[in-house]
Amino acid sequence: MIMARLFHRIFFLLLLLTCHLALAQDGKWDQALDRYERICNRCIELRERAGRGENIPAESIADLLGQLGSLREMLQGAGSEMTPAQRARYEGIRRRYAEASGAPILPSLPTLSKPSPELSGYRAKVPVLPPRLAGGGVAAGAVVRPHVPKRRNWGGNAILYGGLPDGYGGVFASLHSGRFGAYLKGSATIAPQAYSYTCFSDGTTPSGLIWTSGREALSRYAFSAGGSFAPLPHLRLYAGGGYGSRTVIWEDAAGEWAAVSDLSRKGAVVDGGIILSWWRLSLLAGVSTLDFQNFCAEIGAGLSF
Repeated sequence: MIMARLFHRIFFLLLLLTCHLALAQDGKWDQALDRYERICNRCIELRERAGRGENIPAESIADLLGQLGSLREMLQGAGSEMTPAQRARYEGIRRRYAEASGAPILPSLPTLSKPSPELSGYRAKVPVLPPRLAGGGVAAGAVVRPHVPKRRNWGGNAILYGGLPDGYGGVFASLHSGRFGAYLKGSATIAPQAYSYTCFSDGTTPSGLIWTSGREALSRYAFSAGGSFAPLPHLRLYAGGGYGSRTVIWEDAAGEWAAVSDLSRKGAVVDGGIILSWWRLSLLAGVSTLDFQNFCAEIGAGLSF
């Protein structure tokens, strides 16, 4: 009799403990479903606010999705632990959220580690950003990305060149970004010859005739600017215009110098050519014309940067 009573008492205690655990388990899933429903309602609210053009804080979105992901995994893994009523409630919350997905689209939200049915209404997804990159908020429809400063692809050339047959030297300087650029260019004879008077190529002067010694000099300068274009990575074309002067000077029998007016030119300069660059070396080859009467070939070398 004593053993029978002890057995019944132990059985009764085990029954109470099992009921208590079952009730506690039911309460656990009820609390999880309450939180799940609150978060889904909050997501629907944010969708509606975004549809009205309000700014949605990125931090709050990331926090909601973190909670939603944890709850989703826990509820989906519950299986037979939930009661039929709890499972029906879970499916009801999911269906209501799915129906609300036709509302205006929220900002692109961070993705979870696994695709979530609760996020099926979102059009675009980006990784969760740390607070220092997320900023204060994002506008509706905007994609949150870390700010990466743009790197400008600037470069240029500094070239010394010479022109033949006039025998002058010059400096070519250019700056470019990508395929397009601009340049400045200037040249002059190294030792321009000064003159005392003028004459014509037939030997006449305002005061008579000139008797030459046979010596001749040339004084030339030019300045130009223009644009450049690179059809290939190491090949750049340039073309432009400016102003220049070219003076032919003769020496007379007395040792004085006279500028030959009808052989000298002043006016527009037009030039163009190519630049080949390899590593830090640049080579220039081009042509320059003064007043479309005098043509000179130009060759140079310099540095690229």
